[in-house]
Amino acid sequence: LLDESAQMLPIDQMTIMLYDSANQELRTVAQRVDSRNQIQLTGGELVPISGPIAQVWSTRELMLLPDLRKAGQIMNPAVTVRSWMMAPILSRGRVTGLVSIGANRPFAYSQTDAALFTQLINQLAAAIENAEAYQQTQRLAKKESLVNDISTQIQRQMDIHSMLDITASELGKVLGARKARIRLATHVPEDDQAE
Repeated sequence: LLDESAQMLPIDQMTIMLYDSANQELRTVAQRVDSRNQIQLTGGELVPISGPIAQVWSTRELMLLPDLRKAGQIMNPAVTVRSWMMAPILSRGRVTGLVSIGANRPFAYSQTDAALFTQLINQLAAAIENAEAYQQTQRLAKKESLVNDISTQIQRQMDIHSMLDITASELGKVLGARKARIRLATHVPEDDQAE
């Protein structure tokens, strides 16, 4: 997205932020500044959901500011970006992140650019959904494989003690448990007690 967007739109700065549920803030996962890309999926800068970010987050709509200096925004003199766009990343009906782009010249983005930017963000959202679905499928397949492996080991045993030992040790490995306890109880169904 960083490279492709820069070929289609005037971009001097671009930031991709994903929601960090543990901190309830956005986390910067990728940036492009002056044609240099930096991707850091974990440990990136946390960004509070406030100001214009909160507006885009709550409205779920693209924000376009043709000239930041004339938009009443408080500007740090070191900030060179004049034109700015931000759009939400929507996945399964919820906002999962934001993408912002900026250009150093004012009035760099047209409504056509805004539509193209929105389409690029939609494609990013679809790619993220696909990656998450693939990871979930991989986790389920791994769990199923472990269950099948444990089941096979148990079926090879001839006595209850060995079955329980395998069950406790294998489940302990999978769950990372230091201790495991299995309790067995005899239970007589109520129907059998009446006879």
